[in-house]
Amino acid sequence: MDVPVKEGGGVLYDFGPHLIDQAIQLFGPASVAYSEVITRGESGVAPDDAFVALEHESGTRSHLWINSRVPRNAPRFHVVGSKAGYTKWGLDSQEDYIKGGGAVTDADYGLEPPEGWGMLGIGTVEERIEPERGWYPRFYELLADARLRGGPMPVDPRDATEVMGIIERIHGDYRS
Repeated sequence: MDVPVKEGGGVLYDFGPHLIDQAIQLFGPASVAYSEVITRGESGVAPDDAFVALEHESGTRSHLWINSRVPRNAPRFHVVGSKAGYTKWGLDSQEDYIKGGGAVTDADYGLEPPEGWGMLGIGTVEERIEPERGWYPRFYELLADARLRGGPMPVDPRDATEVMGIIERIHGDYRS
């Protein structure tokens, strides 16, 4: 069931925070240079397609596309710079591993199979890059430490506020 934007529905509230946060973590603080938010689904309740161009204080421009109705898979991440590019297909393997009956205590939990590794390319030369081991439980360990012992929060609330501010500004441009 689709949830309207005023109740936190749509791809920008669902997937957007992760993608926008990753762009900000990589390239620094940003503002919206341009955005498109479209509802393509039959229900018409919440946007299911969004394009966001962020202008980072560093001078980098990020182009982010989020679509929940694509008929074909596309690269999950495609980062292109002036000297190299990196492309990663598919999702992090941790969730599927657990859904398949694996446990976080398994020795191979969080290890990405080689076919899921990203490709770093410079010109016509490509190299498969093994990602760091995933460890979802670390978030909860840090959260428990913050709540029980006063340690730092696993996500800085200022980062979350910055990301949500960007999403709110985008949605504000499309509300009538």
